[in-house]
Amino acid sequence: HHCQRYSLDLIDNFLFAKRKIPHDVFSCTSSMNAVPFDVKEMIRQASQKATPWSTTERRALFALCHAASILNWARKQYREQVCNK
Repeated sequence: HHCQRYSLDLIDNFLFAKRKIPHDVFSCTSSMNAVPFDVKEMIRQASQKATPWSTTERRALFALCHAASILNWARKQYREQVCNK
């Protein structure tokens, strides 16, 4: 759900919050990096976690991966349908 705030403290702090998304996220001139973190890097760091995962951490990791993927998919569709005309 995009109205929630999801964060995960690993080596880097991964955060997804609707108020942290750039205002020009659906712009034909903005860069394609919609979220302030790399999903592959987050998964790499998560796989190296030494302590057991809490339920909250597992849910945050799931939500972060999906929120980033959905936002990037939506931006790609927007650019294909609106910007390329």
